[in-house]
This record gives sequence, structure tokens and C-alpha cells, in this order.
Amino acid sequence: MTARDMEAEQSYHRERTNAISNHVLGGGLVCGLGTTISETDRRGLEATIEPGLAVDRQGQLMVVPSNGPYRLKERDGGDTDPEEPCHADGKDIYVFLEYRECHVESVPIPDGADGCEERCCHNRIVETFDVVYSEQAPTDYKTVPSVTFPAKEKLTKHGGSAREHHEALTQMARSYYDEHSEDCDGEPFSVYLGHFEKDSGSEWERDPTPDLRSFLYTNDMLYAIIASHVTDFDDPHEIDALKSIHTVSNPNGNVDLNSPNDTLSIAPDQNAKQVNIDVKGDYVTRVEYERLERRVRELEKQVEHVLEECCDDDIVIEKQADSKQQRSERQQSASGDKEE
Repeated sequence: MTARDMEAEQSYHRERTNAISNHVLGGGLVCGLGTTISETDRRGLEATIEPGLAVDRQGQLMVVPSNGPYRLKERDGGDTDPEEPCHADGKDIYVFLEYRECHVESVPIPDGADGCEERCCHNRIVETFDVVYSEQAPTDYKTVPSVTFPAKEKLTKHGGSAREHHEALTQMARSYYDEHSEDCDGEPFSVYLGHFEKDSGSEWERDPTPDLRSFLYTNDMLYAIIASHVTDFDDPHEIDALKSIHTVSNPNGNVDLNSPNDTLSIAPDQNAKQVNIDVKGDYVTRVEYERLERRVRELEKQVEHVLEECCDDDIVIEKQADSKQQRSERQQSASGDKEE
């Protein structure tokens, strides 16, 4: 094998891996990479970055092995001296990671067109990164495409056919593809680390709002989201759904309404999304009859009480009449004795 063959092999595998990483895994921050900015007259702008990983939009993996500090370069700065300290003109800067390859270890190659001419090439590629800044806010930050969910009626357990069920389950993927995945052209993409502002004391502070950093959605992250959602039985969507009726709940179904003495009529109306509850007509008649019956008993008690009081008054009157007659007789008897 010649050097050209080995270069072709390495290029093939690298491009293949990058394509899978870009279009299957996605790009963004993976872990770490918390950033702070400082500035001195001698060294200019510098970044201290927590060790971590990031993947750009072309699938290039960037590994930050240590905190640094790393000297910042002006993004799209052209042919400026990389060792020249950079100072921002304004009070706002936006910091990025950019993938960079370094070709090292130059060695001679024997496969030149002229057998007597010796050419050299690099036999190692070191994957590294640059920390760059811009005074313009990013415009091509990562977005989350919207996904269209199927109608419930399309699923088989809700009356849909097998074909409708299949189309419903693939509708989410189709809607994502239509919005996001048709264009496979990956553009160079710097991984955004944050927005920094200079305060009155010439210190740089990170502005957390709005946070436009991109994150790579790992399998562990997606599993954690799904597991947290499916095990949350306390209204995870916060729609204030009815959980119980008078402390009676049924997590696996409905709470039935019941009238033990059959005095209420309960009629669910699915179209109107309501349950109609009414008192039955014969129950109203019985209730009215019982009310009148109670009233009659109350009146009877009142009459009995009045009669009892009247009887007591008659006895008193009769006793008073007897007393008057006895006094009259005694008076008459006393008068006859005086005449004699």
C-alpha cells in the first residue's frame, strides 16, 4: 500500500464517522465546558473552560482536556498573528469552540512521480480546537423542530384500522423529517459557549439569559426524560385534571356515579363533555308528601297542646264558681241566724 491508499482509507472512515455523528447523534455540548472570561493587558482575553466534550455540526469531536487558560482569538480574524493578544472593542462578546486540525511529523514519501525526487508529508493529524469570540450574537443556533402527533382515533384501540395505526405511529417521524432532515448539507459549526458582558470594573461576567447554547441529546438524557415522564402519575402536564371525587380515585379508570335509593337520574353526554344529574319526578312527589305529613303532625301536636290548656282553664272556672256559691250560702245562713 502507498501513502495515498492509507490517506484514502483514513479519510473514508473519518468522513463516515463524522456523517453518522452529525446526522444521527446531533451536535452540541455533551458535558462540562463551563466557561469564564478574564482579560489582562499583556495576555488579552482568556477563557477558563471546565474539561468536557462537544460535537460540532459536522460531527467533529472536540475534547477540552484541562481548564486552560486558553487565549481567545477573534472569530473570522483573518491572518492576524495568533500570538497577538486580543481585546474586545465593545462590552459584549460571544464565545465559541471551533474544531481545528494540526498536521505534524513530516516524513518522506517514496511514491513521487519522479523516482529521484523525494517528497514529504505529515503522518499525524492532531485534533484540537480554538476558543474564538465575536461581538455579534449567533444567528444559527440549534433549534428544536416541532413534531406532529397522531389523532387518537387512528389507533387500533380507539377504532382505527391496522393501516391507520401504522401511519399514525410513523407520523411523528415523518413530520420531524419534513422539517429537519431533508437537507443533509452540514455547514461548519462553532459550538457556542456563552454570552459575556464587561461590567464597570472591567470584569467579564456570563449573561445566562437567553441561554442559546446547544446540547447534544444523548441516549441517557432521552431515557431519563422518558422514564421521568412515564412514572409521573401526578398530572405531569399540569392540566389540573380531576384526580378524585370526595377522596375517591381510580388511577386505572373512571369513578362511577351512583344513586343508592334511585332518586337521581345520571346521564353522561359525551358530545357536550358533561354529566347531567337530575332528581326523578316520583321522588319529588314522595318528598313533598313527606313534608306535608310532617307538617300535619306538627299541627296535631299544637292542637293537642291548645286543648290541654283549655281543659285546665275550665277546671279553674268551675272551682271558682263553687267557691262563690258556698260563700253565698254561708252569707244567707248567717242572715237567718240574726233575724231569729
